[in-house]
Amino acid sequence: MNLKYIINNGFYIPFISYYFFNYDYFLFYVITIKLFITNHYISFARLYDNKYIYFKSLIRLTDTGHIASIIYYFYPDFLPIAFNVHFIISLGYWLTVVLFDLKEMDDSKNIEINQFACRLACICNHSVPLSYLFYKVLYLDNTNVYFDTLTLYYSFLWCYVWFLLIYTPWRFITGDPVYSVLSNDKPFCFSFSIILIMHMVLLCGNIIGQLSQSTLYELENKY
Repeated sequence: MNLKYIINNGFYIPFISYYFFNYDYFLFYVITIKLFITNHYISFARLYDNKYIYFKSLIRLTDTGHIASIIYYFYPDFLPIAFNVHFIISLGYWLTVVLFDLKEMDDSKNIEINQFACRLACICNHSVPLSYLFYKVLYLDNTNVYFDTLTLYYSFLWCYVWFLLIYTPWRFITGDPVYSVLSNDKPFCFSFSIILIMHMVLLCGNIIGQLSQSTLYELENKY
């Protein structure tokens, strides 16, 4: 394992992030995973048939989850929206992987890329933030933070802004559908049904947040 392999695969990033952000493990995680993904597309840009691949770490809905996490970190009242965003990122991802064989369109198998590290980053991206935020929903005293119709509205707005202002221009300019379930070789009805399912997933996330907080409130009053 030479130095170039270590740098290109981002193995140095956790150590740098820990040096600067060891005082807060949530911030350490967010910065590390974001830098890892950015480093990947910059280091291996030559392996992809897309001259705009340098910007790919800003394009996926998953990437907006890092922004939601940072907003929550500095503004805790953002918890319901951050939870909903990560709920659709995580549950939506695993549902489409299991049920519809979801694949990312730039999933390179080149031997220069450490597949284990990429897979681990993908799993963490679609599990760790949601788990952490769900813990916050359940076990913190967030008297001024609650799930309602407004939080659902802003969560949908978040996703629509991503789809219209980030995903759509990216696909128009590069022709990259990002996700296999939205590729041109899929029937329109199939892709449209995926979008409808994602709407239901987001709605379920807000409902789960509401039920979790109401159940916790009842238990606290009971005991």
